[in-house]
Amino acid sequence: MPVRHPHGEAAGHNAAADLLGVPLVDFTPDPYVTCLDLGSPGAVFTTGRDRQVQLDGAEAKSLKETILDVIHPPLDDAEDTPLLVEHLKSRSAGEVSASPAL
Repeated sequence: MPVRHPHGEAAGHNAAADLLGVPLVDFTPDPYVTCLDLGSPGAVFTTGRDRQVQLDGAEAKSLKETILDVIHPPLDDAEDTPLLVEHLKSRSAGEVSASPAL
């Protein structure tokens, strides 16, 4: 995972710490969530280790797409960045829009 993500930060620290023989850090995700894309039926979003369903169907699919938009690696083409920013702003405002033509 990338270092900008909490899992990646702990993993990166622990990989180096293991090599250097220094103490590892514990990582416990809080909150613990799962968002699984189910294809055409939509998605399911759960919380907790017991996977309590919080959202399903189209609403969960929209959340999954937003999550992917946020964690997707940065674009290489600076000219496309404004298009992506506007797309993310419209999604966070609750507007329905097609993905930008990047």
